Amino acid sequence: MWRVAPPRRWDERADVVIIGCGFAGAIAAIAAHDAGARVVLLEKMPDIGGISVCSFGGVRVSDDAEAAFAYLTRTNGETAPPALLRALARGMQGLPRRMSALARATGAQLVRRPAPGNYPFEGYRSFGFINVEAIPGFDAARVYPQVRGAPGGALMFRLIEMNLARRSLAPLVSTPVESLVVDSAQRILGVVARQGRRAITIRARGGVILACGGFEGDREMQKQYWPEQPVLNAAFRGNTGDGIRMAQSAGAALWNMWHYHG
Repeated sequence: MWRVAPPRRWDERADVVIIGCGFAGAIAAIAAHDAGARVVLLEKMPDIGGISVCSFGGVRVSDDAEAAFAYLTRTNGETAPPALLRALARGMQGLPRRMSALARATGAQLVRRPAPGNYPFEGYRSFGFINVEAIPGFDAARVYPQVRGAPGGALMFRLIEMNLARRSLAPLVSTPVESLVVDSAQRILGVVARQGRRAITIRARGGVILACGGFEGDREMQKQYWPEQPVLNAAFRGNTGDGIRMAQSAGAALWNMWHYHG
């Protein structure tokens, strides 16, 4: 069950509900908070970070939004909406400024390096990476004992987690979302989540953001969308396609489901 009708009474209210606390969900929470929204950040796993904290930790940036757009259009085989790719390209150009602001607030040291795209298509030279080089006093093994990944992912996620804490944004862990709440006009009003044996309804006045990761931890979705079999999950078992199914239940279309990195 991924969508239900509105309840008679809501247990909690927020401006924005964000599902998933990896890089995407945490950054969305920070951006919404800084824009004045009251945010509820939900994570189904007992620890935050998702697959992000295990990653290389590189933030992909570009010094030319138009060049980045041309490259993204080609590498997506012209199957993704141009408006979405333009927004992504503009965001990549603006990320260095945003990352610098997050780092200044925590004392983290950033490094930016050029890193052209993987394929020699138009715009591939416009790209680079930003990584966290060091955070004073940070010991990854102590802070994230459950993580077995690249050092850069732990550093980058620690930077983001520290910025969540500065804003008093405390993710609700072990709180899986069971369904979206949708009214008769197909508007998404909020979510139904579970804390232990208790189901809670949360009203989202400004919307629900799905930042739930992929489906590499779900064998059935792998069989449906990936022609190459078998594919073994080498990282995070929590990515089981929950957000994708919720989006579909609300009428979302899918694309590029065949494309994975591994």
